[in-house]
Amino acid sequence: MWRLTPKKKKPQVLTKQLAEFESQRGALAKTIAKLQGDLEEGQAHWNKLRYPGGRYSFVYPTVPNLEEPGVIAAIANIQKQIHADEVTLASRDAKIQSLKIQIPQAQHEYEASIAPLTGSYFSSHLET
Repeated sequence: MWRLTPKKKKPQVLTKQLAEFESQRGALAKTIAKLQGDLEEGQAHWNKLRYPGGRYSFVYPTVPNLEEPGVIAAIANIQKQIHADEVTLASRDAKIQSLKIQIPQAQHEYEASIAPLTGSYFSSHLET
């Protein structure tokens, strides 16, 4: 049974890593989109608490709303999570770009390693 040489394995390993990172990126992008939707809902809810008569109404609540601090905290937590996920997404994007460059290079290295030796190299070494 033959085994894959390290040079043959490298393009395959990199391709597998690329697929994994692209899958992770897709899941992360979906999570960010969901969090952005949650953020918009939270902000809309907070605006309703702050402006019960509408944003441009002159009706203001006379009693503090006990729900407001919890809503503000939830909004802040969602914003933090979005930021953290965006940083991770940027890291994934950089790794994906790097792999897209490394794969052809690794494939070329493998192909060069199996290319038959021809021409002057053989003739110069065989004549001696």
